[in-house]
Amino acid sequence: MQQDSESYAGLEEQCLALLTAYSVRDAAARTDAEEYDGWLDRVGEIDSIESSQMSALHGLLIAQGCLKFEFRGRNRGLQYQLGSAGKQALSRGQLDSPESAERSDAAESPESPESQKLSA
Repeated sequence: MQQDSESYAGLEEQCLALLTAYSVRDAAARTDAEEYDGWLDRVGEIDSIESSQMSALHGLLIAQGCLKFEFRGRNRGLQYQLGSAGKQALSRGQLDSPESAERSDAAESPESPESQKLSA
């Protein structure tokens, strides 16, 4: 169990580094581009992350709602932007853990008919 929490901490650190890279690019694009539409080219390299892990990190962040992506045509390809969960994670300095996401989902979902019958 200790090893799982250590590996999650390392994964979380990498995810936050990737989100930070998008946040820095977003801020720079807002000041530099006259017609910035909020979409950014893919971050392909970060010194602290092996390049072989970048696709998996992007996928994880997309699945958690931290990153959004859009196909912007043949010339532009995929473009990315921070999602609201990504902005919140950066402001907190941590991602939602899988356990807290499950608890949050359970708290937000309406009771099933079976559980309503049991509580009646």
